[in-house]
Amino acid sequence: MAKKFLYLAMVAFAATAFVACGSDDDDGGNNNNNNGKEPVTIKPAKMADVAGKYKLQEPLKSDNSAFELKSVEIMDGGQVSFEMYNPSTSKVEVIVADVEMKGNTGTIKQNNRVQGTFTLEPISGTKAIESNHITLNITINGEPYITEEGSPAECVLEAVLDSQGGVLDYVAQKFQVTGMIINLKGDVKAFKEFASANLYEIAQIAQDNGANLTKDELDSFKKVISFVSVSRYGTIDIVYSDGKCDSGSWNWLNNQADKMNLWLKDKGMGNKFIPENTTIDLDFSGNQCAMKLHAEIKGSKNYTADLTLVMTAVQ
Repeated sequence: MAKKFLYLAMVAFAATAFVACGSDDDDGGNNNNNNGKEPVTIKPAKMADVAGKYKLQEPLKSDNSAFELKSVEIMDGGQVSFEMYNPSTSKVEVIVADVEMKGNTGTIKQNNRVQGTFTLEPISGTKAIESNHITLNITINGEPYITEEGSPAECVLEAVLDSQGGVLDYVAQKFQVTGMIINLKGDVKAFKEFASANLYEIAQIAQDNGANLTKDELDSFKKVISFVSVSRYGTIDIVYSDGKCDSGSWNWLNNQADKMNLWLKDKGMGNKFIPENTTIDLDFSGNQCAMKLHAEIKGSKNYTADLTLVMTAVQ
């Protein structure tokens, strides 16, 4: 299936085609003509009813850490992300962990950096409530972040994005990255499929075809993508095998909802070659999604790079 989808993704992106997603059907898919592809079978994510980003009105501090907890986001696909901020260095770090919800209480699953629970008060599946409270009893990097009993932190739910005809249910997921396609054109030419998400292999292909990357530039690609988690509240986390994360925000680029604008904090994917403001093309087949990022590289060599992540929804 993965090999078949790699081929379909290449054909789809070469023609810049997209299958318009219809309204929600009983099978969760699209019954339109899919140009030979499988109907979309991705269901709404398991935590879509409780997903939301909660910005703390006052950062939650720990006695022995310079970092302050600024926001907590419950992701559609069953993760929670914690935005940590160091005011002395203006450094922001996002930590993502899997979570299990029972009623209005979430318990962090096994994680080396985050442990504990949180409670939403009240909980709502309608997205109609504009403000909620969240009570935290967690440790992050061994430091406690606990709201006082009876005084939960006030948080604000961000406005939900327009679903654009149902495609939001397909996008707002936890995706495991199962492969990549790289297509380089211009002064550097290369095309290759990968059955993994090791970004360093991409850098090596570019280098072998005359990209003239420095050691530091090559080293910036030494990371393997584990999964991509997208929320309907306009955030996206790219999580690597070492637990580190690149976070950003997104919004629809067009009315067909086949393109996203992406803004990654700091440098995109930790290197200068993925723009901080870039465009993503989306294509779906079965329970898989192809997400193509486009970059223009200018310098001693001028070329374009299209990186397609082949992903499977994890539900």
